[in-house]
Amino acid sequence: MYDLNREQYKASLPDEGINLVLAGAGTGKTRTLVEKVKNIINSSLCRDNEILILTFSRKAAIEIKERVKDSIGSRASGINSGTFHSFCLSFLKENSEVFIKRFSFGHFPAVIDESIRNRIYSEILEKKINALKGLPMSIAFDFINNFDNLNKQAVESLKRSGMIEVFNEIREEYGSKKRSLNMIDFTDMIGFTIEMLKKDHNIRMKTMGRYKYILVDEFQDTSDDNFELLKQILPKVNPNLFAVGDDWQSIYGFRMARIEYIVNIRKYFPSAKIHRLKINYRSRREIVRLSNRFIKRNRIRTRKSLRSFKGRGGTLRFYSAADFNEETDIIHTILSEEEKTASHVAVLYRNNWQGDYIMNNIDIPLHGLNNVEFLTMHSSKGLEFDAVIIAGVSDMIIPERTSGLEEERRLFYVALTRARERLYIISHENDDGTPAKFMSELKSSFYSF
Repeated sequence: MYDLNREQYKASLPDEGINLVLAGAGTGKTRTLVEKVKNIINSSLCRDNEILILTFSRKAAIEIKERVKDSIGSRASGINSGTFHSFCLSFLKENSEVFIKRFSFGHFPAVIDESIRNRIYSEILEKKINALKGLPMSIAFDFINNFDNLNKQAVESLKRSGMIEVFNEIREEYGSKKRSLNMIDFTDMIGFTIEMLKKDHNIRMKTMGRYKYILVDEFQDTSDDNFELLKQILPKVNPNLFAVGDDWQSIYGFRMARIEYIVNIRKYFPSAKIHRLKINYRSRREIVRLSNRFIKRNRIRTRKSLRSFKGRGGTLRFYSAADFNEETDIIHTILSEEEKTASHVAVLYRNNWQGDYIMNNIDIPLHGLNNVEFLTMHSSKGLEFDAVIIAGVSDMIIPERTSGLEEERRLFYVALTRARERLYIISHENDDGTPAKFMSELKSSFYSF
């Protein structure tokens, strides 16, 4: 374990006010956040039970709290650490009498999980099959799930076809079904919490008074609702907020994450202090330089330039496959070589069907690969591997047409930065013989070293 570097140390000091840590890939953001919590407690800035840590995954919430407890013991036992959704559910339960009365529930509602939500929508869609005008249910389901984050072209297309009204009817019917079942979903949890905090002064003051310091992990994934919740629980005067994130890795636009909050934080908090973590402890210099130059093609981003702590020695290899069969042959060859070194290897791809194809056609028994993981690019976020194989770089696959180009470039950046030592990238040419867009950008970056 390395000592804190100068940037990490400054960010982790137990000061007050608004602090944003722009933490590049592999720069030790979790360690910095953990050190910040320890320093807040050690300096008596506030008690452990006055600290609230908000994350986007239960695993991250548990990990952060456990790491602080491992370092300072029982003095960290009272820390409140959880996801935005778990915080809201706890809030609603604590204020259940007011909640039930205000929103006219018969009793405290049950929570709809994703499988129940999908089943309800499927039932509604089946009844609306004629109104869908031949649109496949799977595509209609995607539109429903991403309705609030559709790009302009998709919205215009739905308006021209008259489908906007149909989707609005489906969403209204879903809302009515939830109410009849006395159930709420994750979106409701945040919405109801925000409304109660806005409308009930006493509850808001009690909540604000409880938390003296709020810390947010993965701040680049903040949605409008998440940000509004933060505004409601932060004091108007002298708020203490410590946010950590990397706009270069903002890949959840389809979950309504808004990159603007991290890129333009001083628009919302003019006094915010910004710290930049720029030393990458994960990857070799060649991988860091390639990924740096690739992501800098994005216009909407913060300015920083990462450098590798490990120095030179990384491997970069580019392959061109005529079809998916040749691609699996290339992956087979690479994995056979990697198997000799007992490396931890990841095969990454944009969509699940690519993974199914690779695993069903690769000419090696998958138990024979001890240390290989097959993951989508989204699933690889937060992980790292000795070697990474990025498969299926094709204009038909990535950038995906329904997503914005810059978000797709950030997603590809996440894939690139999972590799510690070796990075293999397999692309497919377009029908006219031109290279895939992202492969062309990568090679341009590579040859400018």
